[in-house]
Order: sequence, then C-alpha cells, then structure tokens
Amino acid sequence: YPAAGRVSLLASLGVDEGGYTTDDFTCYQLVGPKEALGKIVELEGDRFQNLSYSEDVFKTESRAVLGEYNKNFANPDEKAGEVLVDLAFDKHTYKHTTMGYLKDIQRMPDEYKYSREFFSRYYTPDNLMIVVVGAVDPAAVEQQVRAAFGGWKGKRQKTELADEPPLEKERRKDVGWDNPVQDRLHVGWRVPSAVDDPKTRQIDGMRCSERCVRSRKPRPPGTKIFDWFGRSAPPDSIIEIDGNRGEIDLLTGEI
Repeated sequence: YPAAGRVSLLASLGVDEGGYTTDDFTCYQLVGPKEALGKIVELEGDRFQNLSYSEDVFKTESRAVLGEYNKNFANPDEKAGEVLVDLAFDKHTYKHTTMGYLKDIQRMPDEYKYSREFFSRYYTPDNLMIVVVGAVDPAAVEQQVRAAFGGWKGKRQKTELADEPPLEKERRKDVGWDNPVQDRLHVGWRVPSAVDDPKTRQIDGMRCSERCVRSRKPRPPGTKIFDWFGRSAPPDSIIEIDGNRGEIDLLTGEI
C-alpha cells in the first residue's frame, strides 16, 4: 500500500492512527470500528514487512525530529532530565533520552542507509507484540494475524548491553538557563534491573508512588508536588523525583 493510499484508506474506515516511543519500545496505535480490524491487520502486516521510503522523505522527516528536540528541550525540566540520565549512566543506552543525543539528531538527515539497517535489525517477527482490545473474536483475530504476518521472516539482532558498576558516590551537576526561571531539583536513584525479576518494576513503582503520596504535605506557595518515573531494563534502572530547590530539606527528611 503506498503511503497516501494507506492514509486515505484508514480515514475512509474511520480509523485513528498514532504512536509513541519510549526508552524500551515503540508503540503503533490504530483505533477504529471492529469492522475495520481485518483491513487494519492487513495494512500493518504490509507496513512492517515492506516499509519503503525515499531518501528525500527521510531527510525531511529527520529534520522535523531536530525541531521537536529543540521544542522539547526548551523546557528546563526536560533539559534537567536529559542531564540526569547522562550523569546516572556511563555505558548503557539509558545514558541518553528517547530522542537521543543532539549531535546524532543533527547528523540524522545523512543517515538514510543506517535507518534501513536499523529497520532490518529490529523490525522482525520475533520482536513484535500485537495487542487487540475490543469486542472481537480471538480466534478470528488470530487467523487474520497469521494471514497478514505469517510469511514474515527474520530474527532480531541481539543487543549487547554494557553492564554498569554500582555508583561509588553521588553525582551532581548544575544546569544554567539563559532566561529567568524558577529553580528546580531533579534527584535520581539507580535501582535493580527488572529484567531478571519482572516483578521488580512493579515493586519499584509502588515504592516510589508511596513515597510521593507521603510527600504530599502542604508546601510553600509556588512549590511543585513531586513527579516520578522509573526505568526498568538492564543493567540498572533509575527512579527520579523532581521538585524545586525549596523542597530539598523536606525531600531529604521524608525519604
């Protein structure tokens, strides 16, 4: 299916398309009436096995990524988060954000060949999960998936992840800002990986959530309630809590 034809076909079926990328996976979402499911599966089977794009299109889209980076990291909290993960890791790919290093984004328009290599390495049948939610017949869905994806060949290239030794001491970095902005503090802890024990991710999340709930006491005007997130993959994970400098003593005393 050509790109333009695919877009118009999805629109005619009443299907909304979107997606997002995390540090660990990319999610493609299509939402529409169940009557359109068969065609959705067919279209996705074609896209994942036969994706094609010109070098000119790639150059245009990759330049848009640079614009997105500039927009996102004009936010001081986003920039602080970028600096935090860079401090937390030395070897692992979690050292950079989902978008990657700025120097790589700037070079991306010239990396068309690499983009094709990346697609062949990681867009493989053994690296795919399909989730269908709705009033559908599971047996019928399985048949549709087998018909659309059954001929797909390939095996995911193994990712060699460098092990991270424990931190020997805390790491700190101050980030300057050109414009007037309220001070903020981002604090992170390296925690065990969830790969060896998948339950660890849930436990870490519950622990951090409990801490955040306990921290929701009256604050001085203009201060920020703690935010948090966890990263769970080899070799280590990170939990981050951020607020402004006025909360540092409260944070230290409560956690």
